[in-house]
Amino acid sequence: YKTKVEIMKPIDDFYLMFEKRTDADISKYENRSTNFLFGIITIIALILGMFLLAFVAIKHQLTAREHAEEDLIIANKELAFQNKEKEKRANELETRVEQRTEQLAEINENLQKEIEERKQAEKEIKKSEEKHRTLFESMVHGVIYQDSEGTAFDENAAAERILGLSLEQLQGRKSFDPRWKAIHEDGSDFPGETHPPLVALRTGKKVENVVMGIFNPKLNANVWVNITSSPQFNAGETKPFRVFSTFEDITDRKL
Repeated sequence: YKTKVEIMKPIDDFYLMFEKRTDADISKYENRSTNFLFGIITIIALILGMFLLAFVAIKHQLTAREHAEEDLIIANKELAFQNKEKEKRANELETRVEQRTEQLAEINENLQKEIEERKQAEKEIKKSEEKHRTLFESMVHGVIYQDSEGTAFDENAAAERILGLSLEQLQGRKSFDPRWKAIHEDGSDFPGETHPPLVALRTGKKVENVVMGIFNPKLNANVWVNITSSPQFNAGETKPFRVFSTFEDITDRKL
């Protein structure tokens, strides 16, 4: 209180210069000065408080803005990373598509080449078959083809003449068929399992120059043949898939 009085004393002295003050007046002025000073301090405190609140608000706004900017930077980085990954995946996909396209183009080219080669091979095979068929049909020697079970399925014209059997009559006949009435040179029976074609199928080896007597139904007599049987194999296999036999009519030599 003393300090407040000392501060206000010059103001009071100013008033006392013009009029004489009583103690009551002095006390009144002192109270009034005190209230005035308190009011000024209150106003200053309010102003400082407002400044502090404004500072806090601005600080909060700046902090929020900084956080927002940081979040935006992070989001931009994530977006850039995602875009980069998408671009990377797109490039990888495009590369795979290009590689697959090249592979398919190469496969297609090889396939077309293979088709052309196969067509050419088929033409060559057909040409060869026609040539062999002509030779097969024009041969003086008889030729018979039998499958792996010994069943006859093809013959040439010479075989039909020598055996006295048409192709239809021959097809399906096996070496075991008793209608062959096969005999050895001494007149003994020639069992089917020992016929040259079956021996060749069983052993996988060529059987050559076997003399055999066979009944010819057209002539109603036996004919003598010198027969050679050769097994045939598929690539990579050891068991014959068929056998072909060539035989010469030697009946005239036996008479």
